[in-house]
Amino acid sequence: MTARVENFAWRVEQLVQEDSFALILGERLSTLCDVVVGVLERPQSKSADFYRELVGIFSVKLSPSNR
Repeated sequence: MTARVENFAWRVEQLVQEDSFALILGERLSTLCDVVVGVLERPQSKSADFYRELVGIFSVKLSPSNR
């Protein structure tokens, strides 16, 4: 792996560990503990549908404070 690719992978890992979202293909994240990987079936959805799908994938309980 080149230094540039390694740096990119490290930056994505940092995003994920900081409760952000990232898309990465392959098995790079399989070595990290407490990382849940989900698949969005309709990434072209409108915002409300996108968040509903995230709730379903990651089993997040919706409340007025996290909508």
